[in-house]
Amino acid sequence: MRYLETSLILSLILLATVTSNAQEITRKSTNNLNISEKYFVLKADKQTKHGQYLSYYSDYLFEDYIIEFGDYENNLKTGRWFSFYHRDPSNFLKAAGEYVEGNKEGAWSYYYMDDSVTLFTSFGTQKTTRIIKPKKASERYQFEISPEKYKMSSAGKYSENAKIGIWEYYSLSGKLMHVYDHTANKLLENNHKQPDSTMIFLGGLDRFYNYYRSAQHDTKLQKPIDITEPTQAIYEIGEDGNYKLVTGYGNKEFLEHADKIMRAVPQEWINQDGVAKMNVQITYTANYPKNEKKAPFYINLKFVEIRKK
Repeated sequence: MRYLETSLILSLILLATVTSNAQEITRKSTNNLNISEKYFVLKADKQTKHGQYLSYYSDYLFEDYIIEFGDYENNLKTGRWFSFYHRDPSNFLKAAGEYVEGNKEGAWSYYYMDDSVTLFTSFGTQKTTRIIKPKKASERYQFEISPEKYKMSSAGKYSENAKIGIWEYYSLSGKLMHVYDHTANKLLENNHKQPDSTMIFLGGLDRFYNYYRSAQHDTKLQKPIDITEPTQAIYEIGEDGNYKLVTGYGNKEFLEHADKIMRAVPQEWINQDGVAKMNVQITYTANYPKNEKKAPFYINLKFVEIRKK
């Protein structure tokens, strides 16, 4: 089951149809911290989104990077939606799929961030997207994308926002890593055995770190955190299947930042042999004492034996 060809064809569609019920809606615009929104609302209350929606980030060189593109119906997402890595200079496609009454439904595809961006090419020259503004207020925005460099990370189906049935998970190099049945909660195919651990992240660590990098971009700090004391946060997978902070000390802002990142990374660790023998620890350690040659903090993954109660 491969969704690549279908999803790329769908993502190339120029959404150029004129918004319906134009006499009942009016266009609205907002701008906050360089993030702009262009959308339609009902004339009756001017708060209910109804019609096309576009959000994008503008950098200091006035380059526009798409965040989301789709349609609303009475404040609920509907039809095909596209989301993008807006802090990535390439503005790669992040995900494409359908919404029905605000819920993800049917086939969805997810993609990796660009891993080839350098400082030399990071000022708008790597962009794979272009926003086409309408000539009339009643017409829709359009966008174009160049998908030749895109790399799929996962693909499958949703029902009411929950993954169902068979999903495929890929590495950054394009290798099919895992096939997982989310209805039966069963690993059907494993092409990347980890002999040192029973725990695996669906798609491998490429996919885990892609979510981590994306979350880092999306939670980019308005001002640097001033680390004045030893600081660390350690997470494990709790009994409820969610990430659980087991140790956290030091700078409060740092701990809050780490928590935002963890909430953005899906908890898709599974036991590859079906027996829970090990757990994963995800450790965030701050750069203290401060060293300008090192990143503000670093992350480590470690597999540990599950403690017996």
